[in-house]
Amino acid sequence: MTAPLRFAALRGSSAFQRLCAFHPDLAQRGGPLSSLGPPMPAMHSLGKLPPYKALSDRQAACLYWAAAGKTSWETSRILEVAESTVNFHLRNACTKLGVRGRRTAVVVALRHGLLDSVIE
Repeated sequence: MTAPLRFAALRGSSAFQRLCAFHPDLAQRGGPLSSLGPPMPAMHSLGKLPPYKALSDRQAACLYWAAAGKTSWETSRILEVAESTVNFHLRNACTKLGVRGRRTAVVVALRHGLLDSVIE
């Protein structure tokens, strides 16, 4: 099948039936699936990254250990703080970086040079 995926290709599927429950006029359409919603905004190019706020030392340390594969509990033992404190710093780092989740925060921090490389 070539892009864009057409509604006709999905008509008999249960996924299509569930979509029709939310979009009753869907069965009459024959256009691309992208016509269901508004267009998505363009993503940032890799060359032009938006500026981010600097991470605190604790946020950077928690992200560093998350990048090394440590859990919040393991990081709390390494940094000698409570596990909830580690989670607090990771949540704040995610907020500063504008992401959801520690993995994405690690990637964004590494791309922006806010975090020392974990691999030596």
